[in-house]
Amino acid sequence: MKTFFTMVCASILATSVFASNCEIKIEGSDMMKYDVAEITLDTSCEKTKISLKHAGKLPINAMGHNVVIVEEKNLSKITQQINFSIGVEKGYLPESEDIIFISAMVGGGDTTELEMDMSKLDKTKSYVFFCSFPGHWALMRGTIKII
Repeated sequence: MKTFFTMVCASILATSVFASNCEIKIEGSDMMKYDVAEITLDTSCEKTKISLKHAGKLPINAMGHNVVIVEEKNLSKITQQINFSIGVEKGYLPESEDIIFISAMVGGGDTTELEMDMSKLDKTKSYVFFCSFPGHWALMRGTIKII
């Protein structure tokens, strides 16, 4: 019984991450996958830093990753605007007031950090995070829980 409980706890921890000391660490891979499916943000933090490490080896132009945060209701509207012609330096997204936060895009072995002003988030709304490299958002996305 103890082993089953340990496995269940380990499984839960592997799919979600809590902002410890107002800092979150996420990894993306060459398999178009984040290592977490949920992020918990604490509003007692004035600012929260997300560190994204690209744990793969492929270059930015083949398998770049970033973190974009939007209200869940705007996910489809924003992801429909992803376009290679906009360029990697803009995360393949046009400027939009619906994008709350967006990190730089990174390639294999690189890391980027995104500092978020927590006053831009509202506990009463639902948020998601995703990668805006064309085609990635369908697999590389997760939910945000605000406490």
